[in-house]
Amino acid sequence: MMESTEQERTKRLVAMGEMAASLAHEIRNPLGSMELFCSLLKKDLETQPDLLYLAEQIHKGIRTLDRVITNSLQFVRDSEPNLKKVEDVDGFLREIIDAAAHRAAASDATLSLSHTGSGTVIIDRFQLHQALLNIVLNACDAIEGRDEREIQLLSALNENGEWQILVRDTGIGIAEEDLLRVFDPFFTKKEKGTGLGLSIVLSIVTAHGGTCDVRSRVGMGSEFEIKIPGKGVSA
Repeated sequence: MMESTEQERTKRLVAMGEMAASLAHEIRNPLGSMELFCSLLKKDLETQPDLLYLAEQIHKGIRTLDRVITNSLQFVRDSEPNLKKVEDVDGFLREIIDAAAHRAAASDATLSLSHTGSGTVIIDRFQLHQALLNIVLNACDAIEGRDEREIQLLSALNENGEWQILVRDTGIGIAEEDLLRVFDPFFTKKEKGTGLGLSIVLSIVTAHGGTCDVRSRVGMGSEFEIKIPGKGVSA
């Protein structure tokens, strides 16, 4: 009886996942057109700052929706990574900094990168980019309105072959009772959050054979640490 109930639950989850993926694709198509038209509109409004500001806010909303859809798709699809060699690790990390630059600027934050060590990594470039970007964007949210606004992306290829990545921020921090739940699906303290971002991070890192840990204190900021084992790194 219990086995039958579990099978039914699995079937329902699969059906929900397929439906969510279908809806996400249907929404993404017109959303892409909206972003294109908004980009063209912004060019036409470059000499009209008041109207340009309104267009930028629309563009920001479109990108937020796209991020929610991307997270939803990642949550329901197979997370098996497509591993390939990445030789320019510093360049890969700079892509994340560039992707988060606009959001960091909106929070008046300093976003910095430090990478040490030499070698290549074997990863799913798209998945790990999304995982790290999710953490950095969360940091941007956490530092908004703070006196000190600094986000550091620190990376090191260690001698034992391990790739260690840290994201540190000077944000509001995470309450002790919430630390064990931050990676749970749909857990969020944000009014408009989906609660999928960090669960996707953990799923991606785990699929790479790695670990993801968080250290935080309320009012003192947070530090997320990702470790990808040696099998994902080559000299």
